[in-house]
Amino acid sequence: MKTVRPMLAVFCCCLLIGSSNAALAQDASQTEAPKFTINIVRGGDAQNNIKKGRATSEVVVEVRDRNDKPVGAAIVTFTLPKGTGGVFPNGTQTAVVNTGPNGQATAAFKPQGTGKFNINVNVAVQGQVLSTTIAQTNMAAAAGLGIGLGTALIIGAAAAAAVAVIVVKTTGDKKTNVSLGSPRIP
Repeated sequence: MKTVRPMLAVFCCCLLIGSSNAALAQDASQTEAPKFTINIVRGGDAQNNIKKGRATSEVVVEVRDRNDKPVGAAIVTFTLPKGTGGVFPNGTQTAVVNTGPNGQATAAFKPQGTGKFNINVNVAVQGQVLSTTIAQTNMAAAAGLGIGLGTALIIGAAAAAAVAVIVVKTTGDKKTNVSLGSPRIP
């Protein structure tokens, strides 16, 4: 029995060391950089004009691995909320797209309703599922002055025509003959 006890003690120590190394390895794996990331390339914080019947731009995400290389053939699911949000060309709130060799997946949609909303993005790649959201706003009219280029040109030409020209004739160090005129527009 005396020879068994020291061996039993050595065996128990090996078990403890092995289990603590396994715990350390598990903790290290949890603190490693994620295997994949999703980057929003286009569409984040976009403001869509629902009167135009299409989003300001397509939504584009990019999937990259931990070495910052693009990941092709990842399955990307875009989901729009019901109500304020929109529909994809297939008439539903969901579009499933594979990433290309550049790691990018693109989806276009028709905005519906007014207000802020999030597009949910889920990516399935090599048994891992990643998620993110893309914030957008649907508006009844485009932001800004609400005038087109033609209207702006007409307003600009009218403003130029309304500007008066002051003609000052000088003789020596005295100013004389001040007159008011209008510019000639060719």
